[in-house]
Amino acid sequence: MIISLTRHKAELGKIKALADTAQYLIRSIRNSVATIQFTPNGEIIDANELFCNAVGYSLNHIQGQHHRMFCSSSYAKSQDYTKFWQQLRDGIPQTGTFERNKANGESIWLEATYIPVVDANNQVSSILKIACDVTDRMDEVMSLKAVNDSLDKSTAVIEFTPTGEVRKPTATFLTPWDIHWTRSKVNITPCSVPRSF
Repeated sequence: MIISLTRHKAELGKIKALADTAQYLIRSIRNSVATIQFTPNGEIIDANELFCNAVGYSLNHIQGQHHRMFCSSSYAKSQDYTKFWQQLRDGIPQTGTFERNKANGESIWLEATYIPVVDANNQVSSILKIACDVTDRMDEVMSLKAVNDSLDKSTAVIEFTPTGEVRKPTATFLTPWDIHWTRSKVNITPCSVPRSF
C-alpha cells in the first residue's frame, strides 16, 4: 500500500508539472502576441490586452459578439467566410494575412493563424487566433503596387528573359503599334536586343 501511494504521488507530481508547464506556455504566448478565442461558431470567448489594443475595443465590448464584427459586411456575408468557419469547425487551421476592421472603422491587417482547439473526444471546442499587426507592411506593399500599376499604365516597358524572349510587355508598349501579344506567340521567336543605342 505504501509503495502504491508513493507511486501515485509521483504520477500526480508529473501531471502537475505538465499542467504547470502548459500554463506557463499559455501565459507566455498571451503576454507576447495578440490572441483571441472563439467558440466553434465564431462567438468571442476571450481576448488578451494586446489584441484589444490592436483593434481598439475593450474585452467587455467584444465578449459574446461574433467574429464578423471585425470583417467588412460584404466579406461576412460571403461564401468564403462561411467556408472559412466551416473549415475551422472541421479542425482545419487557417493561416494568412487578413484585413479586419478596428473599432474606429479603420482597416487593420493581421498576419494570423486560427487554431482549432480539440477536446479529449477530438471535437473542436474552441478556436484560438494568434495574430500580429502587419498594417504598416501591407500599406507599403499596396503603395508599391500602386506605383508599379501606374508605371505599367504610363511607361512603355518590356521585360525579357536572359535568352531574349519577351516575358511581359506593358500595354503602353504594345498600344502604339497595335500589337496583339500572347505569351506563346512571342516566346516562339526570341527578340534581338541591341547592345547599345
